[in-house]
Amino acid sequence: AGFWTYRAGDLVQAARNGRSDGDQRPVPPSERRVFVDVSQPDLVQISITRDEELVCAAGESQLLFYAVDDLISGSAPASAIAPVASVPMPGGLRHFEWCPSLGPYKFLTVSRAGKLVVASEKNLTLGEENIGAASWSPDGSHIAYSRANVLSLSTPELDQAIQVPLEHDDYSLRIDSIFWMSINSVLVECMNVQSDDAEEEELAFCFVVQFAKPTGSSLARDDAVIESLRVSKLDEDS
Repeated sequence: AGFWTYRAGDLVQAARNGRSDGDQRPVPPSERRVFVDVSQPDLVQISITRDEELVCAAGESQLLFYAVDDLISGSAPASAIAPVASVPMPGGLRHFEWCPSLGPYKFLTVSRAGKLVVASEKNLTLGEENIGAASWSPDGSHIAYSRANVLSLSTPELDQAIQVPLEHDDYSLRIDSIFWMSINSVLVECMNVQSDDAEEEELAFCFVVQFAKPTGSSLARDDAVIESLRVSKLDEDS
C-alpha cells in the first residue's frame, strides 16, 4: 500500500495540455509524481498539516510521518523516501486528525478499542477510554469527544470541562459522529441503540450544541455555559 504525491501546478498544466482545443482525452499524469510505499497493507488515511509541512500515512497498526519537502523534491527515488517519525497503534486505528491551528504540531487518535490519545511534539496525553468519536474545534483550542450518548467538551490537555447528555424520549442513543460548525457550535449525529427486536428500525438524530464563554475565558472555566440545545430528527435511515 502507498500513496501518490503530485505538485498542484503540474496537475493544472497537465489538464491544460490534455484538454486544449476541445480535446477530451484523459489528463496525462505528471512526470514529477512520486509513489510512496508505506510498507503496510492496512493504510486507511492520508492527512496533511495545515502548513503543508508534514503528511501522516495513518494505518491500522502505525502512523508514519513524512516531510513534504522529501516527497516533492524528486531528489531521491520513491523507495528511498523514509518517514521522519513513526508511532505504533497497538489497539488499531479508528480515527486520526491533525490539530487545525498553526504552531507546534498536535494530533489526536481514537483506537478501535476506544482509547483517545492527544499527542504533540513535546508530550503525549493518554486520555479517555471507551470513546466513540472525537474532533478538534476549528481554532484548535478545544476537543469534543463522545462516550455512549454523552458529549464532552474539553481543552487539548483533556481537562474535563463540560458534559452534555444527549437524550430522546423514546430511544436510547449513542453518538456516531461529531462535526464542529464554528468555534462554539457542534453538530452531533446520534443513532438509536437497537434492542434485540430485529424489526426495530435504525434511526438517526441530530443535535446542535452551542456554548458561550465570556471574552478571554477558557471553556474549562466554571462560567462557561451551554447556550442552547436543539434536536432535529432525520426522516430517513442513516
